[in-house]
Amino acid sequence: MVNKYLSRGRMYILFKKNTAIAECVVTDEGDGILEIKNLATNPIFQVGTSDSPLTFLQKNRLQSPWS
Repeated sequence: MVNKYLSRGRMYILFKKNTAIAECVVTDEGDGILEIKNLATNPIFQVGTSDSPLTFLQKNRLQSPWS
């Protein structure tokens, strides 16, 4: 499955002092649609919630960028 999108995606890695903090792979699905196919955070830097992004926004009374 991963091999299907890695060749057509771009990988972005966030570093802090030569330590990888997080990475994601983004693909261009056409018609202006970009899709995050993979998102990972180094366990050392993981903080926050295990809720879905929409649940997190609702709990914290933040406005969704999709509304």
